[in-house]
Amino acid sequence: MKHKTLFFSIASIVLLVLTATFIYIVSSPRQFPRGPVLWAEKLSIKPEKYIVVTKPDRYLLEALSNPETDVFVGSWDNTNIDELVETYQTFNVEYNDAYYTVNLGDIDPVYGGFLLILLISWIALGVGFLISHVTARRA
Repeated sequence: MKHKTLFFSIASIVLLVLTATFIYIVSSPRQFPRGPVLWAEKLSIKPEKYIVVTKPDRYLLEALSNPETDVFVGSWDNTNIDELVETYQTFNVEYNDAYYTVNLGDIDPVYGGFLLILLISWIALGVGFLISHVTARRA
C-alpha cells in the first residue's frame, strides 16, 4: 500500500508542476511570445519589384531597423505590411534608399496538444487512484 501511495504522490506532484508551468507559459506572452511575427532581410541589390515605404508603422520600422530579428506584432491589425504585400504582390520594400525583403509569419506553439496530454494525465491519475483505492479495500 505504501508503494502505491508513494507512486500517486510523486505522479501528482509531477503533474502539478507541469500544469503550473503550462499555465505560467500561456499567461506570460512577454517571456514566451506567440502570434504574428515579421522580420526583414537587407538586400544587396535592387529588386525588380518593390514597395516604397515612407512612413512605416512601428513594427515594420523595428523590423527594418533590426534585420534578421523577429518582431512580434500581436495582431495583424497592428500593422499594414500584410495588406501592402497582398496589394503589390511582393515582399520587397524600399525604405531610406535601402532594400529589404519582409517576411511574415505566425509563431503558434502547440499549446492545445500539451493541454490535452495534461488533462488525460490528470484523469488517468484520478481513475488509477480510485481503482487502487477500491481494490485495496476489497483485499
